[in-house]
Amino acid sequence: MESLKQSYAEECGYDTITIEGTIIELGDNIQNIKLNGEFGHYEHDYHFCDSCLHLATDKKGNIKEITCFCGVNDCLEVYFKQYNLSKLEVVDAVKVMNTILEEEVVLTENNSSYDWEKSEVYAWQEVTREAAEELLEESIQEGIYQNMKEDIERSKHFSSITIR
Repeated sequence: MESLKQSYAEECGYDTITIEGTIIELGDNIQNIKLNGEFGHYEHDYHFCDSCLHLATDKKGNIKEITCFCGVNDCLEVYFKQYNLSKLEVVDAVKVMNTILEEEVVLTENNSSYDWEKSEVYAWQEVTREAAEELLEESIQEGIYQNMKEDIERSKHFSSITIR
């Protein structure tokens, strides 16, 4: 299957994405979204790109939340302004987002959820940096590093980013 690339247009706000040449913005009506390929939906939740892109709508069909799952089948690249968050490690991505959003991130207790409350942007990291370092040490000791290399590398990046 052809890899689908998604990016935030530099001139657009952080509440806008462009995928397959289609601009999607919070508040757009789901009926106006025309993307190639199949999509699934249940009630007010729509899934595109093998479920790598999730759009939640209100009762009128207007998009109220956009979630991009980064690294899932590598089908989406998530850009925040001109920065490719799919390629930036979490530490660097947080710095970029803090600057652009002009607010400091709020971390959860386990340091895997990142919330920019005022801007209503949320990011999640499946494995924290500390857990990834432990996983790396264990995989080297057990001789399975080559099998785990991709998972360890992926753990350095956000797993998902949501705009509300």
